[in-house]
Amino acid sequence: MLKVVVRIGFGLLFFANALSAPAANLVVYDDQSENGFNDGCSFGGAAGDLDVANTVTVHSGTLSIRFTPDNFNAVSWCAPATYSATTDYTGIDFWVNGGTTGSQNVDVVLGLAGSAVKFASLTSLNGGNPIPSATWVHIQAPFTSGDLTYSGLFDKISLQDESGAVQANMYFDDVALVGAASVSEQNYIFGDSFEPEYMFVPQFANSSIRVYQRSTNSTNFSFVREAPLGGGIKPNAIAFAPDGSLWVVDDGNIRLRRYTLQSILNSANPTAITTVGPVGASSADIFDLQFFGAYAYVSQSDFGATNRIVKFAVSDLNAGNNISTNLTNASLSVPAGLAFDAQGRLWIGNYNDNNNPTIVRMDTGTGNVDKIGTSVVVGTRASLSNPEGLAFDSYGSLWVGNNGEPTISVYSESQLNDNAFGATAPIYQIDVDPGVIFAGTGFVGGIAMDRHGDLRVNYEYALSVISYTFAAVPYTSTPLAALAGATTNPGRGGIAIWPVPSTLHR
Repeated sequence: MLKVVVRIGFGLLFFANALSAPAANLVVYDDQSENGFNDGCSFGGAAGDLDVANTVTVHSGTLSIRFTPDNFNAVSWCAPATYSATTDYTGIDFWVNGGTTGSQNVDVVLGLAGSAVKFASLTSLNGGNPIPSATWVHIQAPFTSGDLTYSGLFDKISLQDESGAVQANMYFDDVALVGAASVSEQNYIFGDSFEPEYMFVPQFANSSIRVYQRSTNSTNFSFVREAPLGGGIKPNAIAFAPDGSLWVVDDGNIRLRRYTLQSILNSANPTAITTVGPVGASSADIFDLQFFGAYAYVSQSDFGATNRIVKFAVSDLNAGNNISTNLTNASLSVPAGLAFDAQGRLWIGNYNDNNNPTIVRMDTGTGNVDKIGTSVVVGTRASLSNPEGLAFDSYGSLWVGNNGEPTISVYSESQLNDNAFGATAPIYQIDVDPGVIFAGTGFVGGIAMDRHGDLRVNYEYALSVISYTFAAVPYTSTPLAALAGATTNPGRGGIAIWPVPSTLHR
């Protein structure tokens, strides 16, 4: 979870009063109960069922909560005040790990004056999926939709056993109430302790990375430098690991390369500190890389028999160990772009050269695919046409960049969760170049959300990064200034933003 740190000083105090920034998240627990929340309200079970200073399985910091669900016991926090759901805070955000077994039957419960007023199971809040074992899952439970929909008052938060029996140990960390505006919607001056924001654009044909920076409230990025990688490296995409290191998908050598952020920003000749590969089948291309929890996922295809997601333990990647698991499924056909939703579910764009372009959702534990979205006609365009770039926004909607035509399609969170999701028209679609039908080259490649919530797009047709600011329900979009010469073709052009925006889930 991205934590907003406000450092009070004379300058910041002036701006804080003048700008009236929206409410930030209110931390309930991170290494200890915070902001007046009292975990002494926890109840039931046996001695040793609860440890709020656990050191063994931790998501961030040094401590977490170890909880043994046991005969309707609960880890609970009494709030320092009575809050109004949707007015004061719009949801609950936390991380959970299923320990050795996973699949625990536990509810999130809101209480008021000693009574439960709203509850929802962890399974339902995880998109209907049981909490997995030995994996941290990010739960973002809004009060405005889903099973925790509630608009009343509450003064207590509980994570309560609902089995009535003893279950295996599980772990919780980084618990917070979500402010009335998400981090990505807050004024820039309060974000990430005044760190500048960087955008990294891979240059496939030039064996380099172009770096852009935004350090003011401007919507525009400015060119900083081009970092040469050399060695025949063909960067297809860039991704940041949980430790902040920058990883390059080197399609030219079928390898993953790890760099320090500072070397890409400053070094005349950045050198990889770790190289892993060849990845999977050394004759197949690698396209995208995404991190989530303790694992990293790479999309790979030879535009023929080999279509897979290659799964690495992050610990193996960092050590340079080429140890991986292949996740294969008949529904994969030239998998390109990857994105995780708030529930930790992996979405994949099937490029497939327009024979059967789809987006699919994969269980990263089993490789099973349980959601498939296919193309339909939207006006004179297809909804999916060689889909490459995928990105989620702060509203939970999935944005899909179509490389076979100059369009970007948007699917709502409710559409993605619909059991009947299939040949469904997107709720919104941007036609980047209405007069362009086919130009003998690719169109939309990689896409990314910056920390302001604006969309950054690798537009191969014009060799530029184009941008949009948008609002939801219903979606509307406004083009921002384009960066000419910012990208190259071929190459997927998987753009990365640092610091990692709160709309991304790792």
